[in-house]
Amino acid sequence: MLKIMIRKQMAEVFRTCFYDAKKNKARSKGKVIALLILYAVVLAGALGGVFTWLSLALSPLFAAGMQWLYFVIMSGIALALGSFGSIFSTYSSLYLAKDNDLLFAMPIPVRDILFARLFSVYILGAMYLATAAIPAAVVYFVKDGFSGTKLFGCIVWFLVLTILTLTISCLLGFIVARVSVKLKHRKISTAVISVLFIGIYYFVYFRASEMIGSLLKNAAKIGGDLRHISVLYAFGKMPTGDVPLILLFAGISAALLTLILFVMTRSFLKIATATGNVTRVAYREATAKQKGMLAACFGKELARFTGSTTYMLNCGIGIPFAFFAGAALLIKGPSFWSTIDYFNTELPGMPVVIACVIPCFFLAMIDITAPSVALEGKNLWIARSLPIPTATILQAKVCLQVVLSIVPSVFCSICSCIVFKLGPLECLFAILIPLEFCVIVALFGLFLGMRKPNLNWTNEVYPIKQSLSVLFTLLAGILYTIIFFGAFIVVAVMDEAQSGRNSLLYLTVFVVINLLLILLLNLWLRKKASKKFEAL
Repeated sequence: MLKIMIRKQMAEVFRTCFYDAKKNKARSKGKVIALLILYAVVLAGALGGVFTWLSLALSPLFAAGMQWLYFVIMSGIALALGSFGSIFSTYSSLYLAKDNDLLFAMPIPVRDILFARLFSVYILGAMYLATAAIPAAVVYFVKDGFSGTKLFGCIVWFLVLTILTLTISCLLGFIVARVSVKLKHRKISTAVISVLFIGIYYFVYFRASEMIGSLLKNAAKIGGDLRHISVLYAFGKMPTGDVPLILLFAGISAALLTLILFVMTRSFLKIATATGNVTRVAYREATAKQKGMLAACFGKELARFTGSTTYMLNCGIGIPFAFFAGAALLIKGPSFWSTIDYFNTELPGMPVVIACVIPCFFLAMIDITAPSVALEGKNLWIARSLPIPTATILQAKVCLQVVLSIVPSVFCSICSCIVFKLGPLECLFAILIPLEFCVIVALFGLFLGMRKPNLNWTNEVYPIKQSLSVLFTLLAGILYTIIFFGAFIVVAVMDEAQSGRNSLLYLTVFVVINLLLILLLNLWLRKKASKKFEAL
């Protein structure tokens, strides 16, 4: 039974490789093998390549005799990658699995269910961890020499890391599971946490070279401080071939694994069958507020958007990014002043154009309307059967994207105006043009989304992430921004007097062009789009 449960868990982990959700059937053996190979190549090539570069960058520590510090740093990175890579798998498959009640009702030992799920968590964590640990060991052998004791030490080091990863994943997964049960807006919280992780990732990514340089420059001081922590020093020495330390940590890891299995065996059934605290609410009679048709449809679209983490992260990622961009401009603004003065001298009007381009670039990442029609799916008949004009249903989809885009657009524009020291008229253009751009992108996304929408999907990932309408909406928004910026440079170069008047005239013309596009797209929405929606 344990073997069957392990096969079931591994099939769930690699479900995408074994099952085609779009066609609602199992994949052929050839496709399964090809997808598994592709998955391994991408994992090893992308993440493995990054950590190979990082290991090479830290290799000067070998010449300084600080191999232990090298392994301490790479161990921390590998643990973080493995733990956070498998934490959500632990949360969903170990503690809050959807098939818990079904499996517990069957004549299957709880021990087998637990061990199978722990095995899948262990394998997933080991896979993520290996993308950092294996390049670190290979670079160490290449740069510092190879020996049998070093190989044995690195193998034990890797196994110890996998057990530590399993421990951390079980602990953090339990915390996430307990907290998520009590959250009222679980999807929004998951999206916010994901955005924070993305922000931290890009911050570390762009600061990596600087941090590595600072580490190598102060390696002696950092190594001296960390050497006083005997556990870290001993753990870093283990992969270098220190046999007593290898045996010590092998024993510790075996004891830790035994402790995990003992604790989980005693508490798994209670944890897996626990539910969140149920809040008792006393009934109070209240008068329901009547809503207009547009407001009711808007609420429905908003609930659909906030009810899907995938939808929010893929089609609304530009919302937090616009806020981050505005905040970054305020923080780093003084460093741009010399560049702004140069533009004012050589190309008058360039700062106000840049102030328009920055928010537009991030607003182009908001494409909520593009998959909105396809997301109706098999429930499209409900929207069509309601006594609501079709144009109102489609307007609600556009209004949702516009409303969610207004605040980040205005915030980023105001920050740009402050940093670039724009005048009142220039500030008006810097705020107005991105707002027009919000409406254009929303209408154009709906226009593309009405072109042969896929209504037979079995997973919402397909219309959100694999739809050509979403891709072309994103590319069209970015292309429109590039054209706006490039055309201005041509106008500025042709302005022989260098007075900057042509720039204001250009912005005025662009505002008018945007208004015409909005009118044309809105006319299409009221006439042709309604008929096309009713014919779906």
